[in-house]
Amino acid sequence: MIASSVIKWYPDKTIYGVFDGRYKHAQMPVYPYLFVNDVVMVGYDIYSEVKGVVSVEKTDLRSALDKERVYKVNFELPSYVSSARNTIEKLVPFSTYEADITYSRRLFIDKVFEVKYDSRRVLFLDVELDNSEGFKEAGQMPFLSYAAYYDGKYIVRHVSDFESEWHFLHDLYSLIVDNGVSVIVGWNVGFDCSHFEKRIEYLRTIMKKGGKQKFFGMPYISSVELRLPYQYDMREEYKAVVKGLVGYSLDEVAKYEGLGGKLERPQNVASMSKKDLLEYNLRDVELLVELEKRYRFVERDMYLCEEVNLPMDYAKVAGVLGDSLILLSTPSLGIT
Repeated sequence: MIASSVIKWYPDKTIYGVFDGRYKHAQMPVYPYLFVNDVVMVGYDIYSEVKGVVSVEKTDLRSALDKERVYKVNFELPSYVSSARNTIEKLVPFSTYEADITYSRRLFIDKVFEVKYDSRRVLFLDVELDNSEGFKEAGQMPFLSYAAYYDGKYIVRHVSDFESEWHFLHDLYSLIVDNGVSVIVGWNVGFDCSHFEKRIEYLRTIMKKGGKQKFFGMPYISSVELRLPYQYDMREEYKAVVKGLVGYSLDEVAKYEGLGGKLERPQNVASMSKKDLLEYNLRDVELLVELEKRYRFVERDMYLCEEVNLPMDYAKVAGVLGDSLILLSTPSLGIT
């Protein structure tokens, strides 16, 4: 099974993430575990001392520090691992290994799942909001349009083309979820994604106050599924590579790169004609795509993730990446 991310596990022993390019639940494939040394196994009944133990396996592995043989202790649920570590360390200090590795990360380190990013499931995105009343906190500003680049095609949508703003937001939601998008790329992409998620929550709250009739005929949007794709901020990637610019706005970068910059717009984007707004919105995504062609930021990181078998949620964190490379390559244990 190929996975690009595993975000959440559930007490019913299922996990939820992107598998084979689709959002789905899957049975927990292996038990969560930690390692303990000989001293623990000889001196204590681990089944009675520690909660949630399913089984104990003798291994050929040895600790890096004292070369003692270690045992693999399997647990019923991931939540038991951290509490077990505290219990065992009180009995025998410095006797547990790899107990701080999250279950999701463990699945990739042990290669239970293969990480495979597909360029066809990468979405370049830019949204435009109604700022006629000034900028407000996420969720408070109505959406006007979105532009995207997905699977070799540009997509641009205006809210006026839909029955309601909720239907408009559902269109973007469907583009992400129905196609198993695993990476959303943008310039300061957290802004776009935060406003998208919060606007859905805001409108959902309003409809709930209006009673069941407000929901009648409205397409369903799952807040959980919206949090699954990795938000890839191209602005941060560019700043790490190209030094000396002032604010690293997309317009400044585009001009510096000789791409002509963004299109002009009035301060109040809501005052723009539909045609002008869509052209303005689309231009931003075109610039993102051009920068990716030039620098291959996303392509580089997808390759890296596959090499170390980690989703971007982990591979983009230097410390985690280093730990995982050690765990993938060393036959003995030393990371506690």
